Parts: sequence; structure tokens; C-alpha cells
Amino acid sequence: MIDLALIADRIGWEDKAILAAARARGASAEWLDDGALCCGERADVPEAGAYLLRSRSFVRAPLIAATIATGPDDPSVINPAATIDLCSSKVAALARMRQAGLATVPYRLVLTRRDLARAVELLGCPLVLKPVNGGLGRRVLLVHEPAVADSVYDYVEHYGQNMDRALIAQPYLRGAGDVRVLAIDGEPVAAMERVAAVQRGAGGDWRANVEQGASATPIAVDGELAALTAAVCSAAGGRILGIDLFRHGGELLVGEVNHSPLFRGVVEATGIDVAARIADCALSAAREAAAQ
Repeated sequence: MIDLALIADRIGWEDKAILAAARARGASAEWLDDGALCCGERADVPEAGAYLLRSRSFVRAPLIAATIATGPDDPSVINPAATIDLCSSKVAALARMRQAGLATVPYRLVLTRRDLARAVELLGCPLVLKPVNGGLGRRVLLVHEPAVADSVYDYVEHYGQNMDRALIAQPYLRGAGDVRVLAIDGEPVAAMERVAAVQRGAGGDWRANVEQGASATPIAVDGELAALTAAVCSAAGGRILGIDLFRHGGELLVGEVNHSPLFRGVVEATGIDVAARIADCALSAAREAAAQ
């Protein structure tokens, strides 16, 4: 039996680090290709103490998690299908946070050209327009003019299929602090503030994703940040989450919740061995599952 099975469509920097950390602890850890499992139940996949879902696919990950779990509270599947499903939808995640009484970045659903025109009217420009399902800052647009927004929708109507046509519009929070928190079991393990290249006066990309060229600096975890992290994790479920927050108007707003976060940027910014903490969490889950 494998102690830790990491299920993903590819092995990235973070995944290699997690596997190495688990092996450094004397555990067996292997990658399972999520495109080659063809599973119908738990018995169809290699036996493991814990299964860590890190697929980039918003389709594969929750389906595999649901299939291999022995029940809704199976501790060996990280994160559970319900959490992955929730985090895969920016709208569902923000709605859940709001229902939990947490402040979030305002948004409007854009499902038609009329929705987009109304969103521009209500939120003004510049406007951030992005798909409901997506990550890494991909297919995210900063729209400066209403006329441009209308032209953008031409591409959505022409090329978009199914959920590609479901968009979310949000105000561009100019000058807001962009905070990423890596949370494990409800606690903030590491936190950083990101600054987009264009905000630093360096030109380039306006997005605050480290993968898109943003810089990152470590920040201390205070009581406010710890309490908000715990509340977000409680609302979303799951054991390992990446939480995007914005400091704006004197408060912290929830922007997104990620079920399989990249963490190279936060490791480089803080020096914290996040992979080791994730490996510890997964191996602890394996022990919990074995004890049941």
C-alpha cells in the first residue's frame, strides 16, 4: 500500500515538493495520473493511506474525489468532492462566504450581453471580467471602456461553449492590497502580499498572480487574518486551501478560495516549507483513516 497518493494531471513544482517531503518522512508517496485511473469505485485505484487531489481540471478532480471516497466524511480524500466543487466555481464560493457572514468582493453574474451592459452600468469601469470556472489568472480581462466590454462579449458568444459563457464581473479595486493565505486545517500556515508588475511601475501585467510576474512579500499573521482564515475554511470545508483576500476600505474582503493552490510564490516569499506542512497533513489524514 502507498502511504500517500497524489492525484494530478501533471507533476509541477509543488507536487514534486510534496512527494519529496513525504518521502523524507519515511513514507511511500507516488503520483497517480488522473487521466489513467478509469475508476468506478475505491477498489479500482491503487491502495493508499491518503489521496491528495491536485488536478488542475475543474472536471476531473471532484469526480475522482467523489468516486474514491468511502463516504462524505472520508478523511483519506483531500480535499473532499464537495469542497472541490465549491471552490471550482467563483460564484458558488463567494456566495458561500457571504452566507457565512463574511465580506467579499462584490460581483455580478454575466450570462448574457445584457448582463454585461448592466454590470458595467452598476460597477463602472475599469471592470474585471473572468470565467466562473478558472484559475491562475487565465482568461481574466481588465476592461477600461464600456465599448470594449461589448466587443469582448463578441468572442464569448462566438467561441464560448457551455460554462465558458458564464462570467463574473467585479470592480477593479485600484490600490487594494492583494493577500494570499495558505491554510491547513483552518490555520494560516503562510501569508504574503502580492503586487502586480504594473502597480510597481515596472510595466507588464496588471494581474497579481505570482505566475504572471507579480512580486510577493511575506506578511505577519495577526488575529484578524487568523480569524478570517478559520471562518473561510469552516465555510468551504476541506483541509488544504489557498485563500485570496483584498485589503480595501479598511477591511479584508474574500476574493477567491482555491482547493489545490500553487504555493511556490509563498514559499519563496516567506521561506516556510509549505510542502512539508501539506505532507504532514496528508499523512495525518492517512493515520486518521486507518484508525476508523
